[in-house]
Amino acid sequence: MQDHCHSASHVRAAAQAARKWREKMFSPAPPKPPEPEPEPAPAPQEVIEIPAFLPARPAIPGPNDFNIARPSVQEIIRRMARIAGFTVTDLCSARRTLPLVRPRQIAMALAKELTQRTLPDIGRKFGGRDHTTILHAVRRYAPVMDATRVAIQPQASLDDWINTALELSQTIPLANYRRGVHRGDGE
Repeated sequence: MQDHCHSASHVRAAAQAARKWREKMFSPAPPKPPEPEPEPAPAPQEVIEIPAFLPARPAIPGPNDFNIARPSVQEIIRRMARIAGFTVTDLCSARRTLPLVRPRQIAMALAKELTQRTLPDIGRKFGGRDHTTILHAVRRYAPVMDATRVAIQPQASLDDWINTALELSQTIPLANYRRGVHRGDGE
């Protein structure tokens, strides 16, 4: 008695399927159509020199597009503290109360936006915070920074940047780039 799984018809069908597969996979490629003859070169015309690299204009203006002098991280912290109604010590402290978190993170994002400082350097200025804390603030407030760049005038002062970012942070949804519920800012 033959096993049902290995009956002659099943074996023939499997062999035929394997043959078709091999023919399909290993058959020579169809011949390529002949390439068309190249068109004759056009008559020489006036030559216009184009630079090899033309920088693309960003859709959203960057800090280099503004006439603001690059402030220091300390100056951003000092002005944010004054405008938000806190002390510099409060902004650099480890406290995580809700009214303090938003101005602190906006100041961190502005420090990255308006200075040439690295994330670890900005973190040191904010009370010895880790660079990933600054990165979190920069990513979280990226939509606010984009809207601030669009809304602000080219001759705006640092106070204008801070005030505009604080106002827009109340209306623009913040980036939530992490999975799950974000804890900390109430967003």
